[in-house]
This record gives sequence, C-alpha cells and structure tokens, in this order.
Amino acid sequence: AEGICYRLWTKGQEGALPAFPPAEIETADLTGLALELALWGAADLPFLTPPPAGPLAEARALLHDLGALDQQGRITDHGKAMARLPLHPRLAHMLLRAGEGAAPLAALIADRDPLTGAPADLSLRLKALADARAYMRDHSFPVRRETLDRVRQEAKRLARLAPADQGLDPAEMAALAYPDRIGLRRKGEAPRYLLSGGRGAVFDAADPLAQTRLIVATDLDGDPREARIRLALPIAESALRALFPELIHWEDACEWSSRDNRVLAKTRERLGALVLAERPWNAPPEARARAALDGFRALGIAQSMT
Repeated sequence: AEGICYRLWTKGQEGALPAFPPAEIETADLTGLALELALWGAADLPFLTPPPAGPLAEARALLHDLGALDQQGRITDHGKAMARLPLHPRLAHMLLRAGEGAAPLAALIADRDPLTGAPADLSLRLKALADARAYMRDHSFPVRRETLDRVRQEAKRLARLAPADQGLDPAEMAALAYPDRIGLRRKGEAPRYLLSGGRGAVFDAADPLAQTRLIVATDLDGDPREARIRLALPIAESALRALFPELIHWEDACEWSSRDNRVLAKTRERLGALVLAERPWNAPPEARARAALDGFRALGIAQSMT
C-alpha cells in the first residue's frame, strides 16, 4: 500500500543486497536435523531448500564425535537417548554423560544470557543462578531475573530426565558438549586461541579470561575466520586428559618451517588441532629430505635448479 519506507542503508548498499534473505536451513545449526534424520533412518529427504552439504557433513561429524552415530552414519543407542531429550544434541550428550549435576549448565546455555555486560566467564552466570543475592552483593553486572527464574525451572525439569550425577565440574561438563571448542591460547600479546576443531577464536583484550591457557568456548559470534568468544570456562589440562584419553595422541612431524627457513622435526602430543606438548624428534634422513624439498619448492629454488 501507499506509505513511507525508511531504509537504514544507502542507495549504493541497496544494489548489493540480496533480493530475499536466505532460507533458515541455509544458515541454521544442522546438528539437530542430522540427528533427526538418523533417528528416522533417512539419509536425505526431498527438502524444498536442501541443507548445505558442508554444514550438514560437519553436523554429522560432530554427532559421530559425540557417540550419536556409528562409523556407517547409523544412529547409536546413545544417539537415540540424546534424541529423546528436549535439548540441542551437544547439551543432551553432556546431560547423559555428566548426569543430573549438569542440568543447571544445560538449561543456562540453552537460554539467553542472564547477565548484562558481564565478562565471558560462564561461572559468573552459574553463581547468579545458584544465589542471585550473593552474586549481586559481589558483582555490579545487572541480572535478568526472569531469565534466571526460567533457567531454574528448566534445570529442575532436566534433572528429572538425567542419570545419576558423575561428579564433574562445570568446565568438564562443557568440554563434553563442546569437544571441538576446547581452546589453547596462541603465542603473543593478543588473546587469540586455536580451537580443537581447527578454527580460531579471540577474547576481548580486557576480558579476565584473556590470559587463560586452556578454555572451553560455549558461545561464539559465528565469524568463520576468527570468532569472538562470548561465553567460556577455564579448564585444566589434567581434566582434558581424564575426559579424552582416547583422543590425545602423539604424532611425528618433519616439515619445513617458513619462519625459520629450515627443517624442523618434532613429536607432538595432540588433542584435535591443539598441540599440548612437543619435543625434538630424530627424524630419518628420508623424512628430512622430503621436508627440505618442500621448502625448496616453496622458496622457488627447486624450480630454478631444473
């Protein structure tokens, strides 16, 4: 109808805008959908808008890591138990593995942030959830009371659906839900992290967790290059070793270092993309020769020699 339209962008920007916003399935987290498809026994359905192949494959890989799918992509008994819970698959896995003690954390992560303007430390939210008065006595960040009330009610409901408590602390619980978001601080002044899934993440420089060596990020802003960490918990390396002994392994690496312009041979202890420890490796001459040749090619020396 006739009227006035206020566009909050310039004419130049308007020409570059898409005609329509993307379908929700093209931007949404597909982990829940992948679990439902596996539960139905359907690898695919004739969607009006098919889910993007890359994100769907990542969702299935995560479900496999959580024990919800087997090597053939079929749903496991654990996956069926996860599907019965009214939670994102990450949090369902956490609740089943950690027990009823994880119910408050699951309810908290599933809802909106109950604190306004607080640092990223998720333990502040747990403290406010446990005792709002004590929290407000010690901290000045405003509390959304209605959110806390809603989270408490949901936590009670989830606790009734969970197995017995396994005695894990909140960071260990979070690591179960986010095994791909365990972060190791990179070298340097900036609080930049490499996540176990291979992606990068960064804290605000003033955040109290910015100097922490190991963290579990439970909320990221979605930037594909280097996401900003909005919520996280610090975690001890000993806790990771106890939780994921089957995922931590040593591997030998002999490669050309472009920074040092020489061959480096090391054996590294890895958790996904993270290097927890490393030591020199006496690599065989063949491995050193291959690494040197890669370096010569990178420098353009091998080509000029031919």
